[in-house]
Amino acid sequence: MQFKEFATYLEKLEKTSSRLEITKILSELFTKSSASEIDKIVYLSLGMLAPSYEGVILQIAEKMMIRILAHAYNVPEEKVKANYKKEGDIGNVAQELSSSHKSDGNITTTQVYEKLLDIAKDTGEGSQERKVEKLSYILTRVGPLSARFVARIPMGRLRLGFSEKTVIDALSKESGIESSKIEEIYNIRPDIGYIAKLVKEKNLKNAKPEVGVPVVPMLAARLNNTADMIKKMGEVSVEPKFDGLRIFIHFRKPNFIRIFTRNMNVVPLETFPELKD
Repeated sequence: MQFKEFATYLEKLEKTSSRLEITKILSELFTKSSASEIDKIVYLSLGMLAPSYEGVILQIAEKMMIRILAHAYNVPEEKVKANYKKEGDIGNVAQELSSSHKSDGNITTTQVYEKLLDIAKDTGEGSQERKVEKLSYILTRVGPLSARFVARIPMGRLRLGFSEKTVIDALSKESGIESSKIEEIYNIRPDIGYIAKLVKEKNLKNAKPEVGVPVVPMLAARLNNTADMIKKMGEVSVEPKFDGLRIFIHFRKPNFIRIFTRNMNVVPLETFPELKD
């Protein structure tokens, strides 16, 4: 799928507040997506590049994005700053600047995703300048509407008003598979792009837990008071709750260890050095 077509769907989603309508738009988008690209399309529509537990983040701040737009469209940084102050949305600034820049918009969604992923993984000496060059290149390859979303994604400003749950409902609508079945698989492999690919390939049966990938934790249901607890559970025992950090530890011999919080964020191994022993 060309990114300019994907951008038209993002615009529709941006203009829609109804969850049912958002689900319908996403379902149509997923129907048009191929199995080889649907995972990238799902990630980008959520403003991400990978599941949270992988820690792949672009982390491009406003000041850097202003530099990038100035470089991409060959305008002074002061002009970009002034436009940003007026618009209050870096995506709108990118769209306005792009409108006077000729581009055939001939770049696929997969190509944009792969270039953004390359930018996110670029670290070390000189990485800031390389990020400016790489993101500028993408912006010069896309049209005005696409530029709006390309500029928002690295800053975490996409915010289209839906989550993985809505994506699951849209995948269900597109595939005819019960959303509860898709959610069940998501709970053991919480990678929504991976799940979307399996749904597209009609291959959900192959999804299994994997060492190094967290599972979605089961959260306790709240009740109003202790009387309600006893009524629901029967005889109970009570003990003090100590403060602390609840973690998942994944271990595989000889030396593979990964630690996750209950929100499925990675905990550095240095936090618990005793686990190395």
